[in-house]
Parts: sequence; structure tokens; C-alpha cells
Amino acid sequence: MPIGVLFWVLMFVWLLFGLYWHRTEFSRGNYGIVGGNILLFILLAIIGWKVFGPILH
Repeated sequence: MPIGVLFWVLMFVWLLFGLYWHRTEFSRGNYGIVGGNILLFILLAIIGWKVFGPILH
């Protein structure tokens, strides 16, 4: 498995588990933790896009 595919699979798994883990905070209105995690996810996705290329070629 190429390293780029592994990176994007791990990013997708991280996104799914992150949304599942913080699902109750959406309903209570606590967006600080979720917003920080989403911002980190977006920043790492941008870096991964530059280094490993797009998800689908």
C-alpha cells in the first residue's frame, strides 16, 4: 500500500472517529473542542494534499 493511500485512509478513519467521539457536544452547544479538531483535520488535509496528492487520481 503506498504511503499516500495509507495517509488518506488514516485521515478518513480519524474523521469518522472524531465525529463519533464528539457527537454529544454538538447537541449541547459545546463547539470549541469540535471546532479545534476540525481545524486541525483541515490543516493536516491541506498538508497531505500537497505532499501526497489528491485522494483520487
